Amino acid sequence: MILQGVVDCHYQFLNICIKNPGSCHDAAVLTTSDLYRNIETLMPKDTCHINGENLPYLILGDPAYPLLSWLLKGFPNRGLTPTEDSFNCYVNSGRVVVEIAFGRLKSRWRCCLLKRLDVHTFVPYVMAACCTLHNITERFKDHFNPAWSDYINEQEKTYPQPNTINSTSLAEYEGATIRSFLKNYLANKYPLRQSHHAI
Repeated sequence: MILQGVVDCHYQFLNICIKNPGSCHDAAVLTTSDLYRNIETLMPKDTCHINGENLPYLILGDPAYPLLSWLLKGFPNRGLTPTEDSFNCYVNSGRVVVEIAFGRLKSRWRCCLLKRLDVHTFVPYVMAACCTLHNITERFKDHFNPAWSDYINEQEKTYPQPNTINSTSLAEYEGATIRSFLKNYLANKYPLRQSHHAI
């Protein structure tokens, strides 16, 4: 079962979706989630003024997600320009918080690692409870032993993911416009970074 989560900078889950089997593509999980259906009410209405443009709040997503007006992801790793590669480095640095949050969740609540639970309908409740308990421990800065993560890293295997689903919606066009603007802004204001792909 897939746990889709939106995480803040304090490693806390702001939104979760736990209803799709592990065989579902991440983009399909997103489009069936409450986050996707209710994004207009869930996202803050404030904007950030950058170089004469008002930009909305954005969620950083991994490459399997679609590019949308509110969901930002890096450029595909094919023939990247130096500024696109640098932009991807900044996006990936921002997404590290998500990896840490999921790692801490699984390290504290190892039942999240079970490959098979006998009662499939019970899994979403167990996972939601683990996310709630995780948020409480993070909010109160409960001790986290880094050795717990070592065990998780040994237990987990990375499985290949299907290719990204392509779309040409208006939301994707708006997302591409925002991504391009931010790419240029970062290239002009911050040092260019280089990923391992470009080396």
